[in-house]
Amino acid sequence: MRIRRIALVVAALTAVSLPASAAPLTAPPHDESSSNGRLVIHATGDVLTSPEFVPAFRAGDYASAWAGLEGIFLRDDLTLMNLECDPSTVGTAFSDKPFSFRCPLTSLASMRAAGVDVASLGNNHSADFGYEGLLDGITNLSEVGLTPVGAGADLDAADQAVFFDLDGWRVAVLGFSAVSGIAYDWPYSADDYANLRSRWFATADRPGIAPATIANMTAAVEAARPHADIVIVMLHQGVYNMTLQPFPDEVGRAHSLIDAGADVVFAHHHHRVLPVETYHDRPIFYGLGSFVFTPFEPIRNVSSVGEVIVSPDGTIRGRLIPAHIGPTGTPVLLGPPDYQVRLDRVRIR
Repeated sequence: MRIRRIALVVAALTAVSLPASAAPLTAPPHDESSSNGRLVIHATGDVLTSPEFVPAFRAGDYASAWAGLEGIFLRDDLTLMNLECDPSTVGTAFSDKPFSFRCPLTSLASMRAAGVDVASLGNNHSADFGYEGLLDGITNLSEVGLTPVGAGADLDAADQAVFFDLDGWRVAVLGFSAVSGIAYDWPYSADDYANLRSRWFATADRPGIAPATIANMTAAVEAARPHADIVIVMLHQGVYNMTLQPFPDEVGRAHSLIDAGADVVFAHHHHRVLPVETYHDRPIFYGLGSFVFTPFEPIRNVSSVGEVIVSPDGTIRGRLIPAHIGPTGTPVLLGPPDYQVRLDRVRIR
């Protein structure tokens, strides 16, 4: 009965998440004579492999975290996740907030083996153990083949897009956070980083997370746009555990990104699944929910995978694949992925 209740909650949430159709991309910078294939891109919300937070991982079996996904991320072209912990063993706690999370380094290889390509560090936990832990985490991700985004040694590095050449398409991915990780009780504003807690965010001469100010994000998107056919933004924002709809400032940030040239926005942090909006013919996923995470009450165990299909003519469609978080913290799909595209071409890791 519990599974059925969760499924009904997912159905209610995704009923407002209609497929998003987009007009073909205009004036692509690539060679128009090239044969561009159909792309399948997936994204998830919060992935947290800390054994202190997810008891099932205390035995060290991190591959089990991905066992309920039917290999979905091995059949697509690009998989993005929000990594909600510091993948490092160095550094000291940045604050006295209740929760600071490390990702065990032994958990990283299983993420890559499951098909994850990009780890967004633009969130409120990736610098939990200071600049030393953050920078070491970036190195550790790269060493196992996971591409980090959304944080860096300075603001330019944190804002930098990463690029992928996929079937004739050049795809750019960026990451940002509107949420400080110094404390949980700060009534943050996306454009207010003036107080002490601003040390969470990168500056011209200091490491940190890419800040989700509209000015900073739009400048980074505009810089990436001429070099990519498709621009994707991972955006950490909102109020966790409190809402099933985006607040006006969340909508404003997402719309500003599309206006600046982004083609897809994947948002997370709420620990809830929120709707998908079509804005100027581009999909905005306002909240993907938790993903690999300790199980809580049913509403917090509702999860999803954001799926974007780019057709050869440049048409973009977006939808949510419903999922739920099982008793061991493992996400399990409740809806079918778009299998028809990649059954004949499983990626070799």
